[in-house]
Amino acid sequence: MVDLASELKGTDIELRVPTSRARTAVNGYALWEFNGGNWRLRKDASLPGASPGNPPRIPGIFDGQIRATESVVLSE
Repeated sequence: MVDLASELKGTDIELRVPTSRARTAVNGYALWEFNGGNWRLRKDASLPGASPGNPPRIPGIFDGQIRATESVVLSE
């Protein structure tokens, strides 16, 4: 089995494993918590020049559920 991380070490190629939206978000991410029927911003990890954007479109399944969304670039 080839170890891609070792093969790519020292090159300009970045190895990304898209296991979650937050890990691959270019402008940062936001964490939203579902409580009382609404999404509330729990953590803003947006990079400079970006903001959390809108909460998740789908309703939560249970109170305390956490979902990540990509941050969006602020308009100038």
